[in-house]
Amino acid sequence: MASLDDGHGILAEPLDAGSFRQCLECGRWFALERIATATTDDGRKLETYRCKRCGAEFRFVDRHPDGAI
Repeated sequence: MASLDDGHGILAEPLDAGSFRQCLECGRWFALERIATATTDDGRKLETYRCKRCGAEFRFVDRHPDGAI
């Protein structure tokens, strides 16, 4: 899954948030827990994760946006 915050990707396949679950704020490994799942307007799966350590929240979609590399 790619983060919605950056809008661009450089990987051929988006990383799944559950693969490493490293918090992008505090850097703690295996700290993210899924708190919500929804669908975007264009039908992509949207998942929200929260860090168990610092409380930061992140949203991930199940594929890169159109036009991303």
